[in-house]
Amino acid sequence: MQEHERLAEIFFTEKIPFDSVRRVLTGAGIRDPVTADKNLKLLAGHGPGYELFCRILPDVLQELSSAADPDMALNNWERLVEVIRDRESHFNYLAAKPRVLGVLLKILGASQYLSDILIRQPHLFLSILSDDFADTPADRESLRSELSERLEDAPDYLGKLDVLREFNQRQMLHIGARDICGKVDVEAILKETTALADICIEAAFESAQSEVLRRHGIPGENETNRRAAAVVLAFGKLGGEELNYSSDIDLMFMYSNEGETRAGAPDQRIEPISNHQFFSKVAEKCIDLLSRVTDRGHLYRVDMRLRPMGSKGPLVSSLESHLNYYEIFGETWERQALLKTRPVAGDLALAQAFLTEIRPFVYPKYLDHRGIREIQNLKRRSEIEVDKHGRTLTEVKLGRGGIRDIEFIVQFLQLLHGGKNEQLRGVNTLTVLRKLEQIGYLTSAEFSSLVDAYKFLRRLENRLQIMQNRQLHVLPTDAESLQVIARSLGYRDQPAKSAGEALADEHRRQTGRVRELFNKFFSKLFSADEHVSPVVDLMMNPEPDQEEIRSALSRYGFRNPSVAYVNLRFLADGPPQSPYTSRARTFFSSIAPLLIQYLSQSPDPDMGLTNLQQCITAMGAPSNLYEVLSTSPKSIELFVALASYSDYLIRLFVNDPGVLDFLMSTRILEEESSRELIDRALGKFLEINPNFYESIQRFKNGEILRIGLRDILGLADIAEVIRELSSVAEVMLERVYRQCLAEELARFGQPRADDNRPATLAILGLGKLGGGEINYASDLDIIFVYSADGGTGGGTADAISNQQFFNALAARIMKRMAEVNPYGYLYKLDARLRPDGEQGLLAVSADAFMEYHRRKSALWEKRAMTKLRPVAGDAHLGERLKEFVQALIYQPGFFSADVVRDAAQMLSKIFANARTEEHEGVQIKNAEGGIIEIEFLVQLLQIKYGDGLPELRTPNTLEALDRLARTGRIPRQAHDDLIAGLVFLRRIENRLRLMHDRPLKELPAEVDALNKLALRLGIRAAADRDPAEMLLDTLHLHVQRSHRVFVEMMKELEETK
Repeated sequence: MQEHERLAEIFFTEKIPFDSVRRVLTGAGIRDPVTADKNLKLLAGHGPGYELFCRILPDVLQELSSAADPDMALNNWERLVEVIRDRESHFNYLAAKPRVLGVLLKILGASQYLSDILIRQPHLFLSILSDDFADTPADRESLRSELSERLEDAPDYLGKLDVLREFNQRQMLHIGARDICGKVDVEAILKETTALADICIEAAFESAQSEVLRRHGIPGENETNRRAAAVVLAFGKLGGEELNYSSDIDLMFMYSNEGETRAGAPDQRIEPISNHQFFSKVAEKCIDLLSRVTDRGHLYRVDMRLRPMGSKGPLVSSLESHLNYYEIFGETWERQALLKTRPVAGDLALAQAFLTEIRPFVYPKYLDHRGIREIQNLKRRSEIEVDKHGRTLTEVKLGRGGIRDIEFIVQFLQLLHGGKNEQLRGVNTLTVLRKLEQIGYLTSAEFSSLVDAYKFLRRLENRLQIMQNRQLHVLPTDAESLQVIARSLGYRDQPAKSAGEALADEHRRQTGRVRELFNKFFSKLFSADEHVSPVVDLMMNPEPDQEEIRSALSRYGFRNPSVAYVNLRFLADGPPQSPYTSRARTFFSSIAPLLIQYLSQSPDPDMGLTNLQQCITAMGAPSNLYEVLSTSPKSIELFVALASYSDYLIRLFVNDPGVLDFLMSTRILEEESSRELIDRALGKFLEINPNFYESIQRFKNGEILRIGLRDILGLADIAEVIRELSSVAEVMLERVYRQCLAEELARFGQPRADDNRPATLAILGLGKLGGGEINYASDLDIIFVYSADGGTGGGTADAISNQQFFNALAARIMKRMAEVNPYGYLYKLDARLRPDGEQGLLAVSADAFMEYHRRKSALWEKRAMTKLRPVAGDAHLGERLKEFVQALIYQPGFFSADVVRDAAQMLSKIFANARTEEHEGVQIKNAEGGIIEIEFLVQLLQIKYGDGLPELRTPNTLEALDRLARTGRIPRQAHDDLIAGLVFLRRIENRLRLMHDRPLKELPAEVDALNKLALRLGIRAAADRDPAEMLLDTLHLHVQRSHRVFVEMMKELEETK
């Protein structure tokens, strides 16, 4: 009797006792013979495949004995055969190819995850588990092309989800099978899993971007008119090209510049959105394609917490915003994260620009005292967390001598030496280890120990994760599970110890050697005589000489080290007549190095330190502030940004140090706040701060501080900034109106029309307020209009006419808004655009207002009405007046050559007056190509075309330009030039106000001041040109383009009959 016949008789006849079955199965490594016996009977079946199965049964038992978990292998094979329709062909194939049988059972016995893929997609058995599968890695370009084609053929979004998951699982099966069969080194496996993730992310990103492009058009850059680009950056194991089977993927999305989408073709109808909205939608879709759990599972868990501000930050940000964030907020742990950053999808040029700009932050010229301490603290916290869970010796990743220890050694040496040695600037741990050994930072023995341990630990980690596709890093504590993992790694039982025990011994040996090296490195690097920041030495010296002061501070960018030292000493010690406590001095010593470091990265360290000194002087006793700052590096960075960028915002702080609450609040980093949200927040603030006028002033200051910081840090573009500033102004105006109305009503009673209906007041905004585009220094142009004449009654004073009542109310509002209190004033109101100007009544009736504009108002007054918008008071009355004005100025026949001529003459007068005034530098408002010229042109275009196109009747200049282009009334290039010019000029206007604490209409003449302004605008030196020159060149380019458009379009308008 042949062997297969003997085994068939044992398993498939009733005459053999079960003890024989048990003996044979136990000999093959089976732990549960009863279940295994059932599996074998189900596999054999009773059909045509029975004989074939019996013939391969000896090979099956032999191969089972080599499987990591023979029971799991047999059970999974039975499940697989159940879904294969032709089991006869299956057994016949395995009989002809016994090597494939061994591979199959190894996979089915080592990974439930891969087994489930094979069972769900049984066709993969023949396409992947061929004779030579283990010898040939998949070709990356072929895979990329294949996935791209399959995604294009997908019928819909759900179809794309399925395509991505099926593709990923097929390739993961191919990689895992090669790994389990021991044909490939772990380093190659890590690169293959990384390459697969790269391909899937790239495909998901391109697919997501294509969908958003179809709906919203092409994203364009405001200042260059080029198509905006985006890139997906990877961090962590994916960034380091060392991805596990079940790693999270750490991603960050970035786009090139701010702007708005435009149609990609003349006939494309789109919904224009900002670049931030566009790329946010792309990122959301990309993440969904990768991480959504479907009936086919998911691809990857996507972790976005390494982006600026983590989970609280915007999903995507521009290049400038990222750079500003890292410049002001970047912490040591973020520097470590950036060591392993690389692009995985999108625009590689953009990625290179970011990596080049961020390189000085990632690889500092020297690692200072604070940086070393922070790295040490980060590691200590990590180890404490592992200790807390009792996994110090079993954690493969975070335990003593684990993967993180090796990565920590590599990354620390990169941070310590990478600023000087470019060869160490790599993302892959093994590659950098080789460089460290080649250069001499590691001995050959140290290098070999770390590489051997790293490969061992990564193989072990992969085996733990591929079993169930779970993110596991801990060795099993039960002997049975440990045995399975050990067998999957090739360990076998020996007379003296089991496979599991051998694995545990090897783990202890490898991690023990790593920990020895870790302690060796860090006992040297964190020794007591380590380098201390020169600022600490300087502050500890009670009487440093001038050379010591210059040497310590000039390296941080201070132009006047002596003055900087005086300010630093004041911050530490306080005024001589009232010195600070020793507690305050202690806390300041702890924050001084970091404070100076952040100041050195700012546009103007000297101004920043002077402003900080003013802030602390205003606070009086800074102990609590220093204590808070010592525990919050981000608050130090925020404080320095405030002091270095803006005299104006600092004045708000000095006048009211209580706005520190706004500074420390996370609200400053949130997205744009609407008028409704601002009003709601003010309401809550007033509930706990009952002094109305001082409280709303303090609230306004806090809001300006919040908006200013969003502006400085690049968290809001200019459109958002002016919109938020306008919302704050409207909320203040509405609240003061209500307060003043209540006061007047209490005195005079309710004003009523002749028909006894209550009379009301509407406050109409014009100019920048009407357009919702005020800047930090704007006055508010308003007109007061009441609903009807009549009289009051029911008050404590004698009845008066409605005219008297509403003029008194208007006067009270203007006084209260401009009234100076200890915290400043709200706004100056300018009512000179009312009927008859300064000669007219402050408040007029609706009938008088309409009659004036029908019969008496000049052309320039009517043109100014293009900016009219109700901003406070009776909204219904305000809308009625707006409709009247629009019917007047947009009526057919109103536009004429006279209207154009009148505007041109007024512009000439404005420019002539500006030329007679004394100016320091280049005009940005009242000059050719300046703000006012663009606004005049837009108003004329609105009047010309607004009669037939109601959508053009918007008071906002940027919106009007977009709508003029969308309706084809101006060429797209003209639109782009005007938008870019206006945005750039308004950014300058706002930065000047923030810098100098006063409204300015021209650039500073001094080169030093121009350089500071340029840096605050994000303009950096290039080649042999300083920022000031770059700023002037950019300004002249915008002004020339805007003026050229103005001249061309005015010529067309003047020819209007």
